[in-house]
Amino acid sequence: MQYKLSYLVAGYTDSRVEKISSTELELAEAILDMERDVGAICHGVKIEQGNFDKDLRQRKQRAVVKQIAHYCKVLEKAIHI
Repeated sequence: MQYKLSYLVAGYTDSRVEKISSTELELAEAILDMERDVGAICHGVKIEQGNFDKDLRQRKQRAVVKQIAHYCKVLEKAIHI
C-alpha cells in the first residue's frame, strides 16, 4: 500500500504537487517537507491510498535502506544508547 500526498500552492502555478510514499514514515516526512519548504499557503491537500508506483518492491527497498542510514547516523552520535 502506498500513500500519495498532493496539494496546490497559493500564488504559484495551478499545477498540483504530488509525492508518493511507501510507508507512513515517508508520508509524515513529505508532510513536514510541504509545511517547511513551501513557505506559502497550501490548499487542496489530499492524501490517497493505493498502488501508485509499478516498481513497489524496489521503492520499499530504497525506503528501508534510507531509514537504516538515518538511524546509523543517529547511533553514531548517541553512542551511549
